[in-house]
Amino acid sequence: MRENRSRLPRRKTRAVMKGNVRVGGGADISVQSMLKIPTKNVEECIRQIEELADFGCDIIRIAVQKEADAKAAGEIANAAEMPVVADIHLRAKLAMAALEAGVDAIRVNPGNIRKERDLEDITACAKNYGAAIRIGVNSGSVRRRGKSPAASADRERPIPELLVELLTEHVRLFEKHGFENLVLSAKCSDPVETIHVYRKIADTFDYPLHVGVTAAGPPPEGIIRNCLGIGTLLAEGIGDTIRVSLTGPSSEEVMAGREILRSLGLGGGGVVVIACPTCGRTSADIRPITILLRDAVRKIDKCLVVGVMGCEVNGPGEAVECDVALVIGAGKGILYVGGEKRETGIAPKDFLNVLLEEIEKV
Repeated sequence: MRENRSRLPRRKTRAVMKGNVRVGGGADISVQSMLKIPTKNVEECIRQIEELADFGCDIIRIAVQKEADAKAAGEIANAAEMPVVADIHLRAKLAMAALEAGVDAIRVNPGNIRKERDLEDITACAKNYGAAIRIGVNSGSVRRRGKSPAASADRERPIPELLVELLTEHVRLFEKHGFENLVLSAKCSDPVETIHVYRKIADTFDYPLHVGVTAAGPPPEGIIRNCLGIGTLLAEGIGDTIRVSLTGPSSEEVMAGREILRSLGLGGGGVVVIACPTCGRTSADIRPITILLRDAVRKIDKCLVVGVMGCEVNGPGEAVECDVALVIGAGKGILYVGGEKRETGIAPKDFLNVLLEEIEKV
């Protein structure tokens, strides 16, 4: 079986519990997502959370915009097997209502909850319920709006500078009131800005960091932007929990997050499917079998590399590097297991079953 060959560094951070999931402190990097339906739809929210758990989601966030949402959030948290984080904007009372209802953690946005008294009230409530708080700054809400001198000054300053300053201000306020059960994030839509901001935060604090690129757009562009931002930071040892933000289904966010971790050898578990890109030497269309294989192994909890190759030139050599592989040429398949040729002349109708049977045996 494939071993974790990665020797990437991991920045030391303090541990924070979000429900039953440990974030930071050397724990596995967790994958998060956010529900994209109204929180008041309790039954559908619970159903989607169960579905996301099957894709490998560790922590889920839900929007709380009204008091009715806070109550619904508590019902969802009581039913969910993963930690539920209430996403709070503008109104401190909603944070306290969600905590009282039973959510595991809250996310507050310093861009729109700035008053110290509000933060003090949130802190006292979170302490009382033993909940964690993520201070989540976002490039879309960091600048003050309007015509005030402060708003005018904000418009003249770079977004990364504002993000770090506002995040630091709120961290110090929470610490002033004796609260350090914090996770930090500062997301930009620009991957390069995101990288610079998180490097600065990592040099400043030892709190666990939630890493992501906000407003990245739909796949494939959104996945690419997230991979550049999140992947670069994780490769430098920065990041304890991640979300791949996409304009699309939450399941795509989770799958992309898991693949980032797998590709860096930082966890994610499961079977890694590799396949050749195909070229003029390819004698068969390997895309259909590759997609079927990828979907079929999604829930298999084995640390394996499984390959599908369509080239008789490079295919055999690449297959030797896999735990299980199929090299396809002239309409037939050759099976490799553990780097050794096991079977030849495999018919196309048997490709998937042969691979799955060998994966089961390994």
